[in-house]
Amino acid sequence: MGSLLLLILLLYGVLHLSYVQTRLARYVANDLSKKLNTRVEIDKLTFSFFDEIELSKLIIYEQGDSKTDTLAFLGRFNLSVNDYFFLKDSIVIKKVNASDIYLNARRTDKKWNYDFLVDYFSGGKTSSGKKTKQPSLKLQSIQLTKIRLHQRDGWYGEDLLVDFAGLDVDVENLDLDKNKISIK
Repeated sequence: MGSLLLLILLLYGVLHLSYVQTRLARYVANDLSKKLNTRVEIDKLTFSFFDEIELSKLIIYEQGDSKTDTLAFLGRFNLSVNDYFFLKDSIVIKKVNASDIYLNARRTDKKWNYDFLVDYFSGGKTSSGKKTKQPSLKLQSIQLTKIRLHQRDGWYGEDLLVDFAGLDVDVENLDLDKNKISIK
């Protein structure tokens, strides 16, 4: 019994090491790369049990032949959530902090180059065809700096380039089921 407790404490301690957390994140990124048929890279990840995640340099490349074109780049990302969120029916995201964000959206027909991500991460369905129940999500604050969105729409012939030095939003209400968001 004592050796089991020691093993659990040792494992818990090892999982707190930044090196181990980053290795786990890179393993997940490699697995996602295979599932998404593209490259996903993470430079560094640290998290504290059970309420904060910090990520440095996430890169997602375009799918298919364009695996060298960047679809999304995130220089730094910090997420703070309610304690023990995985034990609750409601997840409260206290703060989202991100900087050095680049999004490269393009299409030549009705399908956008990021649709494969939307398809993969959208809520799954059960074998009966019903959507799985998602926990409710509450968002309190978003702080973004150095944002660039480059959208090239070859289907409609419209291009959009947007640069933001910063965006700071306090959220009053977020309802994903109704696609509604209220900000203060």
